[in-house]
Amino acid sequence: MPPADQPQPTAAEKQLLTDWLLAGAHFDSRQPILPRLPAIKATKGGPGPALAATVSKDGTRLLTGHFRHAKITLLTDNSPQWQLTIPDGKITDVQFTASEQQVLLATGTPGVSGRALLVNLADSRIIQEFSGHNDALYAAVLSPDEALVATAGYDRIIRLHNAHTGQLLRELPGHNGSVFDLQFSPDGSLLASASADATIKIWHVASGQRFDTLSQPQAEQYSVAFSPDGRYIYGTGADSRIRQWLLTSRTQPEINPLQISRFAHEGTISLLKLNSDGSLLVTTDENGTVKFWNAATVEELAAESLATDPPRCAVVNTSNNSLLLPAADGTVRKLALPAPTQTVAASPPAATAMTNTTQPASMHELTETEPNDSPAEAPLVEVPASIKGITHQQTGNTPDTDLVRIKATAGQTLLIEVKAARDKSPLDSIVDVLTATGQPVLQTRLQAVRDSWFTFRGKDSDTSDDFRMFNWQEMELNEYLYADGEVVRLWLYPRGPDSGFKVYPGFGQRQTWFNTTPSTHPLQGPAFIVVPHAPDAVLRDTGLPVFPIYAENDDDPQRQWGADSRLMFTAPATGEYLVRLRDARGFQGPDYSWTLLIR
Repeated sequence: MPPADQPQPTAAEKQLLTDWLLAGAHFDSRQPILPRLPAIKATKGGPGPALAATVSKDGTRLLTGHFRHAKITLLTDNSPQWQLTIPDGKITDVQFTASEQQVLLATGTPGVSGRALLVNLADSRIIQEFSGHNDALYAAVLSPDEALVATAGYDRIIRLHNAHTGQLLRELPGHNGSVFDLQFSPDGSLLASASADATIKIWHVASGQRFDTLSQPQAEQYSVAFSPDGRYIYGTGADSRIRQWLLTSRTQPEINPLQISRFAHEGTISLLKLNSDGSLLVTTDENGTVKFWNAATVEELAAESLATDPPRCAVVNTSNNSLLLPAADGTVRKLALPAPTQTVAASPPAATAMTNTTQPASMHELTETEPNDSPAEAPLVEVPASIKGITHQQTGNTPDTDLVRIKATAGQTLLIEVKAARDKSPLDSIVDVLTATGQPVLQTRLQAVRDSWFTFRGKDSDTSDDFRMFNWQEMELNEYLYADGEVVRLWLYPRGPDSGFKVYPGFGQRQTWFNTTPSTHPLQGPAFIVVPHAPDAVLRDTGLPVFPIYAENDDDPQRQWGADSRLMFTAPATGEYLVRLRDARGFQGPDYSWTLLIR
């Protein structure tokens, strides 16, 4: 109705509206308000994308599920062998029986019902129906002995049925979101379920008891698998990670410890598959990337991009050691499986522990001479050397920079120290090593393997206690934590709900690694668990950043000398290098004296 101060409809107009509503509010036509669009017919038909797939033992027949039909294709010539129309909706899961004379199909109508069908291939007859769900199914699996069928889907309830009679044996409630995948353990005693509630649950089949909830995932879990030997559980989903748990809850409720958490794809991981012997892991994501992994270590072996036609399903064909990827046009792409051996990269550099070194008797005592601000002006000094100087530019407003040239052989390690603050000089030194032409020298690269951020509160540049990190449960002691150019090492786990990590040395001011400098970090500031690699190591793209670490230091990593610098430099090649010293703030003055030690 119009506002009270506006003209109101008449009684006749109100009666007209009332009569229209009582008559069903019939709308005469949309044509006056809709644009006239031409009728465009499809230029080419197709079978539609495969939503689920499996392959026969001999690797010659591919069973795929589509929208309202399932079919079997001969892989030898890509010809159809069998097809069954099912009016319910999408066929979301398919499986051959052990005899390969029947198939199990999961289907349903969203918002109405879900069911699984056991179908005889010879006459396309439905042998048994497993119903009871009030929404579409996403998973239906036979137990290894084919005595049970487990079904689950959008209605969040897992149902166990007698495979021969179709009788419902028990329901397994507990998930708070859709159940996307089900897998029996190799011996059939356990059932794993992956859900939209960001958990994977382990169920005891005989009793229906929940043995464990794997709660480490941070988003929906779409795929779960047991290793063929039953030792491990793998899970993937929308948090872009592959997780590996050690299976310990075999006969009673028990916590299954997380072994590995690997950031694996930039997008949602939609599928996870293992080869027959459990040595190789395959994952696909929503962007069309397929990756192959060493299953034991979850180290990447190879990757393929299929972005033009992202696969909806995949199956490992053990008969010819390949991965089958049904395409939307009805064809089947084949990718060869790599050898399940871990890729060995160049040895990572050691995080050298810095120690005080006694100054040798042959130390060359020198005094800085200007000009020495550019690589061409840097004087050559013989190592070991002790150089005294002042950071002060007599003319101009440009901050003074002091350089010296040294020679080093490949692999030689030099300790570069600045003594200024300890002698009451106002200089806040920063020292770095450059190539002979003035370029930074790369010492190591840190590849992020897990992302996190600071919770509860930020950190100043001194504190070594109470590092509260998001997803800290997946962090291990002695791992390197990178945050805004600083690298620390985890020393002690949180001791309760109101505590955080301690980092080395566990007391006093915290130490840093890889010559990095302590800094402050804000609340919710990003941080990463990193792994060091040699500068020339070939690193695979994981979607997480790689941080280059150059030969540079501002404040002593050992936290013994205050604002003075201490740098451990390892020469990557034989040749000349430049050691550059300056004030970190760009300050200078006649009293900004220093002593530079290179040994």
